[in-house]
Amino acid sequence: MKWLIFILVIIAIVLFIAFRLLIRSVNPERFTTIDSIENEKKQGTLKGYDELIKRDYIVKSFDGYELHATYIPNDSKKIVIITHGHTATKWSSVKYVMLFRKLGYGAVIYDNRGHGDNIRTYMTLGLKESKDLIAVIEDTKKKLGNDLFIGLHGESMGSAINNMALKYKPKIKFLISDCGYADFMKMGKAYARSEYRLFGGIVNISNWMCKLHYKFDLSDVKPIDFISDNEIPICFIHGDQDTLINKINAETMFKENLGYKEIHIFEGAKHAESYLKDPDKYYEIVNDFVKKVEKNNREY
Repeated sequence: MKWLIFILVIIAIVLFIAFRLLIRSVNPERFTTIDSIENEKKQGTLKGYDELIKRDYIVKSFDGYELHATYIPNDSKKIVIITHGHTATKWSSVKYVMLFRKLGYGAVIYDNRGHGDNIRTYMTLGLKESKDLIAVIEDTKKKLGNDLFIGLHGESMGSAINNMALKYKPKIKFLISDCGYADFMKMGKAYARSEYRLFGGIVNISNWMCKLHYKFDLSDVKPIDFISDNEIPICFIHGDQDTLINKINAETMFKENLGYKEIHIFEGAKHAESYLKDPDKYYEIVNDFVKKVEKNNREY
């Protein structure tokens, strides 16, 4: 009897931990817009942004879900659409808006599904969100014209969303992929082992719960699956001290990608810290990459 109770307790503990891991991934606490603004102010990334002309609006996605977006013009047909990371808001994209302005680009930033000013809902880590991005791209063309020169920038989950959107063959010119995951299940298992000393298989239990409760399969969240036949130029960026999403994710996708590609590893940078670690180097990398793409401008 004692052994049975012991086993049941162990099972209950494992199920509880698996559920907590799932919630942290799919439905965690997120930054409010106000908290996000304050966080960016502390980092000094909003300097000059208040003075810029900008327009807030709503983009309706494939299923009618409404995405809060902001357009920041720059007297140019060159536009970068920036996708933020897990639990963040569009305000974390402002630093990249300012970077791309120096390159002559206007920008569109938006709150991911379930984030920021959007209606609260769970996230699918790239499955629905990649369709949302396609809706933002199409909406941008509709509003500003089909002759736009559009690039994408994504950070962390935003990078994974961008890479998964390649499935839909968007008419874009380039993609900056900053610290994204190649395969969510593999990344989750590696993180569970390294950070919590848990057996990787617990993520399989989390996925079982995800399929049961949220009705989607975490094993389908594999951006690398849409890289292998890609011909759009991609610049991969990652920090070598990233313990959340190891740099091997960028290295693996870099090897898999068939089109023009670059990879840049920032020494000493933790997760999503490459720009903050060395903004000048980050600017130089993006500037050189974008100029190469612009020089070889063609339909991808």
